[in-house]
Amino acid sequence: MRVYATPTQTILPPKTWWLALGLIVACACLLRYTGYNFSLPYIDHVDEPAYNLAGRMILDYGSAKPLGMQGYPPGIVELNYVVIKLFQQPSTPPGSVLWIIRLISITFSILTIIAIGLLGYRVSTPLGGLLAAGLWTFSPLLVEFSRYGTADNFVTFFTVLALFLSVTGTRYNRSSWLYASIVSIMLAIVFKYQAIFVLPLVLFLPATRFYYTNLDRKAIRTTLIWMAVILAVFFVWLLLLYPSLEATTSPDWSAPTSRLALPSPWIIWKNFGVILAPLASSVPWIVGCAGLAGLFWKPLRTQVYLLGITAAALAAMGWITGLSFYGDLGSKSVRQLISAGAFLTVCRSTGLAAWAFLFSQLIEQFSVLRIKLSRALWAGSGVVVVMLALALIPDIKASVANAYEHTLPDRRNDLAQWADKTLTPGSYFSGMENYKTFNTAWGGYTGTTSLNWLTNAPLEKYTIEEWRQKGANYAIISTSEYQSLLETPEGQATLDKMLLLKAYPPSRAYRGPDMAILRLYPIHNRVTNIPALGPIHLVGYDIDQTEIPPTGSVTFTLYWRSDAPTGVPYAVFNHLVGDDGQMIGQIDNDPMFNVRRPTTTWDDPDETLISGNFTLTINKLNINPGKYHLVSGFYRRDTGERLLSVDRKDSVLVQDITVDPVVSSASF
Repeated sequence: MRVYATPTQTILPPKTWWLALGLIVACACLLRYTGYNFSLPYIDHVDEPAYNLAGRMILDYGSAKPLGMQGYPPGIVELNYVVIKLFQQPSTPPGSVLWIIRLISITFSILTIIAIGLLGYRVSTPLGGLLAAGLWTFSPLLVEFSRYGTADNFVTFFTVLALFLSVTGTRYNRSSWLYASIVSIMLAIVFKYQAIFVLPLVLFLPATRFYYTNLDRKAIRTTLIWMAVILAVFFVWLLLLYPSLEATTSPDWSAPTSRLALPSPWIIWKNFGVILAPLASSVPWIVGCAGLAGLFWKPLRTQVYLLGITAAALAAMGWITGLSFYGDLGSKSVRQLISAGAFLTVCRSTGLAAWAFLFSQLIEQFSVLRIKLSRALWAGSGVVVVMLALALIPDIKASVANAYEHTLPDRRNDLAQWADKTLTPGSYFSGMENYKTFNTAWGGYTGTTSLNWLTNAPLEKYTIEEWRQKGANYAIISTSEYQSLLETPEGQATLDKMLLLKAYPPSRAYRGPDMAILRLYPIHNRVTNIPALGPIHLVGYDIDQTEIPPTGSVTFTLYWRSDAPTGVPYAVFNHLVGDDGQMIGQIDNDPMFNVRRPTTTWDDPDETLISGNFTLTINKLNINPGKYHLVSGFYRRDTGERLLSVDRKDSVLVQDITVDPVVSSASF
């Protein structure tokens, strides 16, 4: 047994420490709040719309059961519920308030940096806490995940805070801090059930006070009993009143009970690697672990709270081991291990801070200036900080690039706006990057044109004819896939059965994938060498017949490309005229039968623009049989001014039509 002695370290850091942490937090804010509304209204992350819809369903139906999320950890769902209830406008989709969720989530990611710094300060040295906060701030992986409106930032904050409060309450014998640790770990569990793997530590640490003979054992026992009572009430609610046992019915639930098995050491080690590698390369981890080995040196051991650093290591191990019961998690599950990464970062920073103490000892012993230990500590810390800053330059550059990238517009918003105003309703197939681009609930689509996703599959999975039989009207493929088709005769033959509508080539000015949008039906009649009318070229047409009776009609579709948009909107006219110029039929309309795509928006020379179906009916009596000419052109509705070709013509020939009394209209 030992006698409890009040620690010499203050319970909270001094002002100078907070000032240094404030500078780190300011950098974190710049990196994380920048681009918080990235990609909206397209919702990039698969989980964000799920939580958002679950919150909306609670409002509409009183439960998220229609989505299968009635047993999901309620924290993130309830947050969405509150924000939707308070801020969503009835005329907008639930995803319209997602930017608020993201701002709250980013704020908790900033608070996590503070909590990690405090935990590092408590178990290590003031420098160790600042190093932990700095490492967490400039990790590109964490900068990326910090902006998502998911549970990760919340559970990491509350879990790290719970351990900090438990370690502090244990070390300073403060019951109020221990009660707060229980509340914090309960909040962590509410956001993600995996936090329960850290709960035994939060409970066990206060019990170590029994080791000291001069502490009030009755008070310790009372505190532990009340902690247990609070937890018991919480778990009665969680297990008996809240349907947490139905969590596996949630879509894409990451921990199915069917995978439960006792993990082998190899599986646990592989899962350690899932979070270790993204946080730092192997060399920084080796350096940090080597510093921890210095704890066997007594002078250094007095600088570190051994119980606290052991608790941080056990928290990381417990989290990863607990998840390992579900097998090899794989790199895609790195988000599930972020909280474990926070504890590992604290351990690593403790090892790095140990090097500062070692350098200070060397400076004190071998300096010709006979530097005092206090100044030697500053010098040793400076050496470590400078070396770490140099080592973090690649991470800092990557984090800044990540922040900038999130300020860029997302191609999928351009695609959604273009398709809504341009395409006719239909079904499409694509890669996973576009599976929800046109989904109002899951993708933030605000358009009115119905475009249904069929499947995630490459173009070559089926023939074009088979795709058509499956109901596909459009395909969205990468521009590299499109270019590869152009390079082979077989690929070109496939493209001849389709029509390239628009391409979004790779660009550093945009987020999101590069894309080529194809219609699975070609132009029936392509035309070449037809003079442009102003900037507009006729590139082809479809027509149902070229011979009609004197009282018949003809239905056709026109295809255009435009070198540049027109200054004012133009309408299109289609006339059926004879050699003498006599007009026997006419049909005028907006070029695309969609007022949202006037000629003033035809700004992509490589885009193929498709009209609606024009039906031209002969409206003259006693028509002479013979050949007539279907011509098309553009005019301003307000002045009648027409677009002209370079040779001053105001129309182009589409197709010659034969009017023949012998042709029976009943045959059409």
